[in-house]
Amino acid sequence: MINIIKRIFDKNSPPVLIAEISANHNGSIKTAKKLIMTAKKNGADIVKLQTYEPKNMTINCSKKDFLINEGLWKGYKLWDLYKEAQTPLSWQKELFDYAKKIKIPCFSTPYDDEGVELLEKLNSKLYKISSFEMKDISLVKKICKLGKPVIISTGLANLKEITEVYKAAKQSGCKKLILLYCVSSYPARNEDFNLKNIDILKKKLKRL
Repeated sequence: MINIIKRIFDKNSPPVLIAEISANHNGSIKTAKKLIMTAKKNGADIVKLQTYEPKNMTINCSKKDFLINEGLWKGYKLWDLYKEAQTPLSWQKELFDYAKKIKIPCFSTPYDDEGVELLEKLNSKLYKISSFEMKDISLVKKICKLGKPVIISTGLANLKEITEVYKAAKQSGCKKLILLYCVSSYPARNEDFNLKNIDILKKKLKRL
């Protein structure tokens, strides 16, 4: 795991292939393990989980602010979406242990304090903050104060917000930080992308 983290943050190292397990397990821990094994067999360097249940993301409410307005889940409650997509907290140790057993590093994305505290018990060496959570400054600070390397997705933020999060992370003691340019649209269209934004981010944050 230490070697992989060094490679992630070494500009002269070859790319690191991260296998995102996400909700692709379809609610089966057996399938989650198969995905981890498949990632290992096909040359992935590291696998990433998500650490949440519906209660860590939303409340069970049918008011309009808690309903999905478009896409495949249009009309469904956020609670139902997260219930379908969750990687339960009770699975986390077993999946981390399995990854360790087959010798592929594993890390995760927490979505609240409970997730962070669980991952700390599992001795996670690396943290990912999702686009949907990056503007949760208290969560960003909590993770960055751990002194671990952090990867932050920026898909739902503008340049001002990204700058604020970057400053908060650095001021909280994060010495190894990567910001990902991404488009939080699934599936994303070609016209949604502008890779020149990577250069804009580099120039902007280099001055801080």
